[in-house]
Amino acid sequence: MTATQLLLTALAASAAAQGQDEAQGGVMVQDSPPPRIIAVPSSPPSPPFRAVPPPPPAPPPPMPVIVAPPRARAPLQALISVNDYPMSALAKREQGRVEFRLDVGANGRVHGCAITRSSGSSALDATTCRILRSRARSTPARNSNGMPVGYPVEDAVEWANFFSELAQ
Repeated sequence: MTATQLLLTALAASAAAQGQDEAQGGVMVQDSPPPRIIAVPSSPPSPPFRAVPPPPPAPPPPMPVIVAPPRARAPLQALISVNDYPMSALAKREQGRVEFRLDVGANGRVHGCAITRSSGSSALDATTCRILRSRARSTPARNSNGMPVGYPVEDAVEWANFFSELAQ
């Protein structure tokens, strides 16, 4: 309790005692000293609250390193034949080198194809990706744990050498 609360409690008790004395026909004493006030020492201040930061998160384990890239089961150029030449490109006598990036999955199949350098013919570029997505198979890449993993492969095919075959 604080000193103020103690004082109020003492005054209330004194007033109640005076009321009882008067009710019983007693004599009221006017010169009585006021009740004694007792000082209560306050508790020592508590140290300020400091939040302890959580420990830093543990670093993630090192990523496995690719130790063996994917290997195509057949040369990618060999997957394209004269019969694959798009008619629109043939009619315009379009030819050229198509450079691409294949996303080879952990199962060795092509999951994506992006042209990194166009031949200049949208028909040849589109046909290249369509054929490679459906025909290309690879031995998947392996990481340092020996697990098969997806990995990109960059390569190119040439659509120029087919005109000599078509002339025959």
